[in-house]
Amino acid sequence: MTIISVIIPVYNVENYLAECLESVINQSCKDIEILCINDCSTDNSPEILKEYAGKDPRIKIINHEHNKGLGPARNTGLDNAGGEYVFFLDSDDCLMPDILKELYQKALDTKADIIFSKGQAFTESTDKEVLERVSGLNNYLDYVPQNKIKVNFENAGYMLNSVPAVAWGRLYSTDFLRRNSLYFINSNYAFEDEGFFIKLIFSFPLISMPDRIGIRYRIRANAITSQLSEKSNKKKLHFKAVVKEAIQYLKQNKKDYKQMLNCLRNSNSYHKFARKPYWFIFDTKFVKYDTVIRIFTLPVYNRSVTKKGELVTRILWIPVWTEGKKHYLSSTLLKPFLKLPKNSNNIVYKTRNNNPLIAEKLEELGKFYFLPNSGNIGDCLIAASEFQYFEAKNFNYQVYRNTSPWLYQKPFNFVYGGGGIWVDLYRNSYKKLFDIFESPYLRKCIILPSSFYNCPDAIEKLDERFTVFCREEKSYKYCLSLNNRAKFYLADDMAVGADLGIFANDFYDRDSLQELKNQDLYKLFRIYKRIYKRASDMLASIGDYKVGYFLRNDDEAICTGHEIHGLDLSSLSCKQWNNAGLDFLVTKIFLSTIDKFDIVVTDRLHIAIAAVKLGKKVLALDNSYGKISAVYSYSLKHQFDNIKLVRFEDLPEEIEAAGNIETSKTISSQVPTDIRDFVINYGSIKSRYDYERKHI
Repeated sequence: MTIISVIIPVYNVENYLAECLESVINQSCKDIEILCINDCSTDNSPEILKEYAGKDPRIKIINHEHNKGLGPARNTGLDNAGGEYVFFLDSDDCLMPDILKELYQKALDTKADIIFSKGQAFTESTDKEVLERVSGLNNYLDYVPQNKIKVNFENAGYMLNSVPAVAWGRLYSTDFLRRNSLYFINSNYAFEDEGFFIKLIFSFPLISMPDRIGIRYRIRANAITSQLSEKSNKKKLHFKAVVKEAIQYLKQNKKDYKQMLNCLRNSNSYHKFARKPYWFIFDTKFVKYDTVIRIFTLPVYNRSVTKKGELVTRILWIPVWTEGKKHYLSSTLLKPFLKLPKNSNNIVYKTRNNNPLIAEKLEELGKFYFLPNSGNIGDCLIAASEFQYFEAKNFNYQVYRNTSPWLYQKPFNFVYGGGGIWVDLYRNSYKKLFDIFESPYLRKCIILPSSFYNCPDAIEKLDERFTVFCREEKSYKYCLSLNNRAKFYLADDMAVGADLGIFANDFYDRDSLQELKNQDLYKLFRIYKRIYKRASDMLASIGDYKVGYFLRNDDEAICTGHEIHGLDLSSLSCKQWNNAGLDFLVTKIFLSTIDKFDIVVTDRLHIAIAAVKLGKKVLALDNSYGKISAVYSYSLKHQFDNIKLVRFEDLPEEIEAAGNIETSKTISSQVPTDIRDFVINYGSIKSRYDYERKHI
C-alpha cells in the first residue's frame, strides 16, 4: 500500500534536482511514490529524472506535452496520485530527514485532514535583496498559531491572516482533496499557492500544526516570484487572477459562499483584489406583520401597514436603556414612516479575533462581570473590540459598576479588559483592582491580552483562580518568572481582531428621522462632545494629510525635543470605558481621525493597530519600556505587511521611501455632531447592560 504520494513538478532545475530527489528517496518512510512531472524542461533535468528512476522504482515520470506551469503540474500529480496522503515538494527544495514518517504518524494520531510542517528558507545568492527576502520569509514561515485547529466560519479569517499561504511542506489527505475538488489554478500564474490556500481554508479542514521544520525552501534570484517586483503590474495581475479563480470556485462549490466572501474581503491579504467588503451578514427573513424587529440588533416596535398599495413599516417606539432606566423614544419624535430595507433587518456582530483559547476560557466562566481597562482613547478601541467580541460570541456577561454590591455577597466570575495598565507608571490605577482580586467570593478571573512591566505587587496577587493573557513574549516571560500559580498565555491584543467595518456605516437613515430629545443622554453626549471638539481642534491646524504624526507627550515618550507638530490623539479620555454605546461612538471619532491620513507615524500602540487595519502605511516608534517593539515582534509584523518598526532619526528617509501613497478612506461616515445624531447612533448599539435585548 502506498502511504504518501510526493508530487514534484520539474522545470529546468538541473543544478538542484539530484539533491531534491536524494532527500526524498532517503526518507525513513519507504511506502511512498514519487511523482515527477516534467513540465517540458529544456536543460538536463529529464536525464537526471531517468537516471534516478532507473535506480528507484518508486520514481514515476510524467511528461507534459507543453510547458503549463507549476499549478497545472501539481494538478497532474494530484490526478495520478495513488497514496493515502499527498505531499507537494518543489524540485529545487529538499526534505528534512524523517519528516514524512513524522507527519504521517501525526496524521494517524490526530485524524487531521492536513498536517503542517514549517519551512526554512535559504539561498546561495549574496544579493542583498535576495537575502532580505530570505529573512522576511523565515519570519513568515515560522508562525504556527497553535497545535491543532478545526477551521470554521469563526476562525477562517484568522487562518487567512495568520497562517503562511503555501501549499508545499504539508501532508494532505488525498480523500479530503478529492471530496472537495481542491486543485490549483490550471494556468501558468505565480501565486498559485494563494488560490489553493483560499479553497483549502473554506473547505473547513481539521489541521494539525506541529512545531517542526520539514522542508528547506530554496530562494533563487531567477525564480518566477523573484522576477516579479513588489510593485509590478504583472504581479498584481497574477495575484488578482489567482484570487478571482478561487472566488469562482467558492461560488460554484460552496453553498455558504457569500459568508466565505465576507471573510475573504475582510482579510488583510485579499481584500484589495475583491470588491467592497460586505461589512455585515444579513438575515434573509423579512417581517411583514405586527411584531418586534431589530435594526442593528436594537428592537424596534413597529406595525406594518399598507399605504397607496405599498407595504411600509410604521415605527411605534424604540426602547433604550440609559443610566440604568428603560426609556422609549416615542414615535411622535419620528417621522410616521421609515422604510426599512428588505432582507436586512438583523445585522450581526462579527469579530476577526479567533484565538480559540480566549473563547474557550471565557466560555468556561459561564456568566461573568466585565470591566474594561481604564485609560485613554486607545483603551476605548480595546473596549469596543471586547464588546464586539463578547456579542459576536454571545457570552453571558454584565458590565461591572463601582456600586455593584455582589463583591462581598455572592460568588462571581470577573473579566478585566486588556491594555497597558500593568506598569509601575500606572500603579495607582491597577491597585484599585486589588479589592476585587482579594475578594473571597471571586471564583475565577481572566485578564484579557495585556502588557506587564515592573509590577511585581500585581503579579503576586494572581493565584490559581487567574488566567492571564499577555500580548507579547516579553510580558509573558516576565510573568512566568514571578508567578507559578496563575495560568499565563500569549495572545494578540484584542484590537487586532476587531472588525472595523462596524464603524464604516451609519445605522439609521438620518434624513427620515425628526429631532430627538432625551435629557438622560445629555451627560454622555457632553463627554462625547468634549472628545469630538478636542479631536477637531487637533485637526484644524493640519494642512497636509499625507503624513499624520501621532506622538506621545507623556512619561512613555522617548521621542522628545523634536519640532514635529504631532497629534497626541490617545491623550483624549473619559477614564473608564464601561458603556458600550459611548465606546463605539468615541472609537468612531478615533478611527475617522486616523483615517484622514495616508502615512501614520506613531509611538502609540493602538493608533498603530488602528492605522494598519485601516490600510495605512504605518511607521511605528517604540515607547519608553519597549511595549511597541514587543507587540510588533510578537504579532503585528506577522499579520500586516504595511507596518514597520523604525527609529525616530530614520523617519525622513522612511517617509521619503514610502513615496506618494493615497489610501482609501474606510471610515467615511460622518460622526455625530449634535444631540439628535448622537441619540440615533447611540440607540443603534447594544450592550447587555445598556440596551434592550428582548426578542419576540
